[in-house]
Amino acid sequence: MRSILQKARGRQALKYQLEVIPYFVGEIPSGIDRVLFAWERGTKLFVTEAEPVNPKTRAVFFKQYLRQTATFYKDGNHMVAKEFSFKIQSASGDGAKDRKTIGKCKVDLAEFCTMNPEPQPQDVFLQLKPVGKLKVSVKATWLSNASIDPDAMTEVTEMTEQTGRSRHRHRHGEDAYDEQDLSGFDNPEASTSGDPHAEGEGGEGGRKKK
Repeated sequence: MRSILQKARGRQALKYQLEVIPYFVGEIPSGIDRVLFAWERGTKLFVTEAEPVNPKTRAVFFKQYLRQTATFYKDGNHMVAKEFSFKIQSASGDGAKDRKTIGKCKVDLAEFCTMNPEPQPQDVFLQLKPVGKLKVSVKATWLSNASIDPDAMTEVTEMTEQTGRSRHRHRHGEDAYDEQDLSGFDNPEASTSGDPHAEGEGGEGGRKKK
């Protein structure tokens, strides 16, 4: 019944596995020795291990990838925009309170979602604000046989009819991460196996293949 209502509204919920590989970031300000890459939406936060900054080039090469699943919406022939935040954070210690965002940008990952059963990763160069240049690889694989959470199926209706209340509900964890400068986007979904490099529920990371 929910699926019929969604299609009647012209929108279809689709689940994708997202894989982000941060290659390197340049133009790191002086005085910063270690940085990590953070991928965030709402209260969902996934991070790599901190890597040392090259003192001569002021650049960092990362050695890990991050992966999570998320629900996107197709409206007719177009994917509905869904922004995530990519951040570079300095790491002066081991805890979240020891991290500080030095550069960030928002990326609409819906632009990478297609119905192609064998999608190819896409390299992207991003200018961070206020500083930093980041190169990442993004791949979105459609999970055609994945089940969709009933709550996700009603998300479009809630956003259309009760935007204000929906936003307030999904940003309940923002204050807990204030020291990390988390902006808190609406409607986070992530559901895969846990990993030491992922904060919050879902997501996974690993070493890049050589």
